[in-house]
Amino acid sequence: MSAKRRKSTGNRVDRLRRRYKEVRGRRVDWIDHRFEAGWLYVGVQFMDGTHFSLQFSPRIETEGVEFVDRSSGDDVILREYFRRRD
Repeated sequence: MSAKRRKSTGNRVDRLRRRYKEVRGRRVDWIDHRFEAGWLYVGVQFMDGTHFSLQFSPRIETEGVEFVDRSSGDDVILREYFRRRD
């Protein structure tokens, strides 16, 4: 691995370590996950009795809405109603 690559990986790891600094260095007792009422829950229980949890909701976001002519075999956009601009 090149020095530049190691440095960039090290920077990324440092950022990840700071992201949830409360959990760094703790000993894990158990990890649990469940799907309930349309939500995914992930929990990490630590040996000292603290708990770190994540909740995820499945979500569909519209990226684009368009009217297309495919009669020629190619997609020719006749009208674009919406396009996400992030």
